[in-house]
Amino acid sequence: MNILFVCTGNTCRSPMAEVMMIELLKEKGIKGVEVSSAGTAVSFQSGASYNSIMTMAKRNIDLSSHTSRMITDGMLASADAVYTMTRSQSEFLKRMFPEYSNKVRPLAPRDISDPFGGDLDEYQACADEIYAGLLNVLGGI
Repeated sequence: MNILFVCTGNTCRSPMAEVMMIELLKEKGIKGVEVSSAGTAVSFQSGASYNSIMTMAKRNIDLSSHTSRMITDGMLASADAVYTMTRSQSEFLKRMFPEYSNKVRPLAPRDISDPFGGDLDEYQACADEIYAGLLNVLGGI
């Protein structure tokens, strides 16, 4: 199984979702699941945001080696499930790549707040929202 998490810049929400899901899978002893992330508007490669790295470090998860990447047709083709951080990101992907519409859905019923430019408390709140969505995904694996 291949899970892809998508946000806008692939520097905050989707990378945090990626590494937290990898940790959850390890904790539960679930093997055979590949996890990755990408963004819908990545103009140049960069690392995860500093506050994303610090937020994950508080959870004993290393996000320091992340490099942002733009979503591609190939990523969507190889994914079994694509989880976006907002409803509008899901709709965007469905419009741009209609052949993969059945794979694309928001991670949570409500949009995951975008912490970009916010303080550590905002990033922690975002990570908590993502974590709750990941638990739901995990229940379906």
